[in-house]
Amino acid sequence: MAISINKHFIILFSFSLLLYHCSTFNGSSRAGEQAAPGGENKYDLYSRGFQEENSGNMEKAVYYLKKAYALDPSPEIARELSSCYLQISDFTNAEYYLADSIRRNPDNTELRFSLSDVYLLQKDNQKALDTLDQIILLSNTNLQAYFKIASIYHDDSNYNKAITYYKKVLDLNENYSDALFNLGNIYFNLGEKRTAKFYFKKILDLNNDDLESKFIYAYLLNLTGEYQASLKLYQELYQSLPSNESLVKHMAEVYYLMDDRENSLKYVEMLLQPDKVKKEETDIYKAIHYELKGEQQKARNLFQSIIRKDENDLLAHYGLYKIHLHNNNYAQLKNTLITLGKIFYGNENFTEAIRFFNKHKKLAPGNISVYSYLSIIYETLEKYDLAIQELRNALKIKNNDVKLNYHLGILMEEKKDFPNAIRQFEKTVSFDRKFLSGYIRLGYMYNSLDNNNKSIHILKKGLNELPEEPDLYLMLGISYIKDKQFTNAIATLKKGLDYNDKDVLLYFNLANAYDGNKDKEGAVRILKKCLELNPDDPEISNYLAYLYSELNTNLTEARDLIQFSLAEDRNNFAYLDTAGWIYYRLNDIGKARDYLERSKESMEKEEKYDSVVYEHLVEIYQKLNDGEKTKLYQKKIRNENEK
Repeated sequence: MAISINKHFIILFSFSLLLYHCSTFNGSSRAGEQAAPGGENKYDLYSRGFQEENSGNMEKAVYYLKKAYALDPSPEIARELSSCYLQISDFTNAEYYLADSIRRNPDNTELRFSLSDVYLLQKDNQKALDTLDQIILLSNTNLQAYFKIASIYHDDSNYNKAITYYKKVLDLNENYSDALFNLGNIYFNLGEKRTAKFYFKKILDLNNDDLESKFIYAYLLNLTGEYQASLKLYQELYQSLPSNESLVKHMAEVYYLMDDRENSLKYVEMLLQPDKVKKEETDIYKAIHYELKGEQQKARNLFQSIIRKDENDLLAHYGLYKIHLHNNNYAQLKNTLITLGKIFYGNENFTEAIRFFNKHKKLAPGNISVYSYLSIIYETLEKYDLAIQELRNALKIKNNDVKLNYHLGILMEEKKDFPNAIRQFEKTVSFDRKFLSGYIRLGYMYNSLDNNNKSIHILKKGLNELPEEPDLYLMLGISYIKDKQFTNAIATLKKGLDYNDKDVLLYFNLANAYDGNKDKEGAVRILKKCLELNPDDPEISNYLAYLYSELNTNLTEARDLIQFSLAEDRNNFAYLDTAGWIYYRLNDIGKARDYLERSKESMEKEEKYDSVVYEHLVEIYQKLNDGEKTKLYQKKIRNENEK
């Protein structure tokens, strides 16, 4: 079933603003107020312009508001004037007056919101996003700016970016219902049913009377196999919406999947009443009706016809399953069981998927794909022992299968069973000497275990087999960096760029290698290239900003870069530390202290440790002649170093 749940919106420019300080705009003149040559003052002009706008006479409204703006170029008059121009589709002037007022009032966020709306009306999303980013630079707690950015990305189907910004909204207000709804919507569209379910459940916890969210949540419960909970909500909704055809459909479907034949028949017969559902939608309910009434040949023919049109129709396959089971038709049953398992797996109905895959396994124990599906499901449910057992059973059938061995290694790694994980990954590259993922995983694992020599050895071995794979150069370069072989790291990462000169990670780690080799200017040069390739990455902006602060150069640019990073993640202790050190270099010690204290709080809250944060705080408090705080952070450094 396809349902439309698109509720997200873009807040467009309001065409009627409240009267600016209406208590003062009463048409009376004031001593000392600026007046036009004809004796009109700005209040009279604004009031007349506003009245003409409300009367729909935009030309006269613009005439009076322009005169008012000439006397007082205030944000309120600029926004009203821009609104009038928008109503006559004069985008150039609508933009001009807002931009002019922003130049005069750079900290006014409402002007920037209005300007972003002008760009949106012209379908220039990038300019709108740039304008909203400026609002966040002014105030990184501006919830509406984050929401509006998220909405733009959502509208463009850039779901990853939309998710990031909706989550920033929830960081500021965890109960913001529109952000919750839109996140549920996105995850639903991405097929991540359980995550979508989480957000719609939260909406109902806040407001159980939200019928739209309740319907979607019930549908998600249905898809993921929580049939009783789904029915309970459908029945609640049915009390309020007894004539709603969709509710009757869903209840019929749930009862059928629960094998409640009596209730399923009741609701199916309701749907088959004349003019109850569209003709093209009646086939599935007719087929179910035939099956429930025992008319199996008619049911089979109709189910098969439906599947020819939609091979993933759950109800049609379930109906065939009931028929094959009843007739002991095991040859056909095998295929139907695995198909149902896959459909239930796609719906994240893992209970039913496991049930049908296991039924298939009994009839066809040699089909290793079923073991893989079961292993993936158990892994998703964090039942690692069961997942591992399924793969071991599959390997008894085909012990040299590279993908099965690799997946088993991944599971062992997740269980922190590193020795056995390494053995599995070693098997993969022994079975297939050109299996890239095996070399990458081995290099990563040896790195994690600080066995740099083995990591370097296995990655070189991989490059002998796959000399043009940039990912191997990347991993080898990282291994050299960890081993403080910076010259080798630089040469290796540059070689990787010969095969992919657009790889941001290669550039980023090359900058790291230059930095480790005490060539910060070289690192800056590489990071600038990195930023060209990915201007929206807060890690790159942070690293470049920090290098500028270390070199004590380009500090204004550094400040802008780190504010961008903090707009992405305002509680990141590394970003806060960079900001603090930049302000220290700018000799703004008060701001430096505030950022560094926030950095320390975030770091300790995450139970992490970076001596640089404490070292910077020591520098700050020495500068402030605060001996007590200086000693406090010096002691923290000693305590951590002694651990």
